[in-house]
Amino acid sequence: MVVGVSAGTLATMMAIAWLSNSGAKALLVWAFSMACACGGLLLYVFTPFHNDPAMALAFGLEMMALTGLLLVTLDRAPLRQKLAIGAASLLCALLFVMGPIVAGYNGVGLIIYNIFAAAILFIAAWRFQKGPEETPVLNRLAVIVGAMVALSFLVCAVMLVVQGELKLTKRPDSWAETVNGLLILLGLGALTGHWLALHQRRLVREHELNARTDALTGLLNRRGLADYFDKAGLQSDCAVILFDLDHFKTAKDSRRNRVMLQPTALAISANAAQTA
Repeated sequence: MVVGVSAGTLATMMAIAWLSNSGAKALLVWAFSMACACGGLLLYVFTPFHNDPAMALAFGLEMMALTGLLLVTLDRAPLRQKLAIGAASLLCALLFVMGPIVAGYNGVGLIIYNIFAAAILFIAAWRFQKGPEETPVLNRLAVIVGAMVALSFLVCAVMLVVQGELKLTKRPDSWAETVNGLLILLGLGALTGHWLALHQRRLVREHELNARTDALTGLLNRRGLADYFDKAGLQSDCAVILFDLDHFKTAKDSRRNRVMLQPTALAISANAAQTA
């Protein structure tokens, strides 16, 4: 129950963060994942264990939460790839986790769920390792926490296999389940904090870039040039080049200056990079 309430709190926190920056879709996905985790855990705790449809729904929500976590780590991946991975994960949840539970073989469903959870978390931990270079400590922490939680799910699966019951009459209550719950509680906070820190860094970089560059051309503006020369200094061989664009006033009056300025800016940037 504590884990479920914590997940609900984190879902609310991530939703508020998304409302302050609606362009960050990963925050919304994370909030949705935490909401699914909250709903699944509370349903698992407060519903009679012999109610197979309710248990199937609870673990289906947990699989949705894990899928959302995986998609968050694929934030930079193409949309088609994320949709394919999400659909495959949810299909596996429907067929191999929810299906056996509804059929009365809840022991089989729980074993498969724990294996899937471990696999998704191991993949997520590997993805966290490829995080931004400026946050190496946070990346390593996320990898360690993710791997520990994944390993605890795998141990739970092994314990259920050793127990050998295809149809469970009560909720699993071994030391492995206790350790798993504690690690999930730790992992939710650590991974959410890690992601919020990354998001904040990206937001700061974006604001800095917007303050130093022209929105239309992407070239340094007056402030960007001043910052550059404050750091690099004004060299003796520095030169100023003025460009006179033909018919620019006509293009500006017809609001087609974007068509003229952007290709010019790209050409300047490409040649400056080649001669730098």
